Amino acid sequence: VVLTSRGLSVIVEAVARARAIFERVRNYCIYRIACSTHLLLFFFFATVFVDPSAFSSAPGLPSTFDLPVRCLVVIALLND
Repeated sequence: VVLTSRGLSVIVEAVARARAIFERVRNYCIYRIACSTHLLLFFFFATVFVDPSAFSSAPGLPSTFDLPVRCLVVIALLND
């Protein structure tokens, strides 16, 4: 904090700005965590409850949907 004027008003203003910046960063982090959780829950429920054989009559389809962990990590990282 650089004191450019007399009194404590400069410090009070700096604390107020710091609190506003902290609040913005906190809200952004909460937003990103919520978006990532939403995406991961979607893929979790899609892999658990979707039957691939119900959408196609191709022989040899598995009874469950397989999504490799690496694909899930890449999708979560690129989700922005």
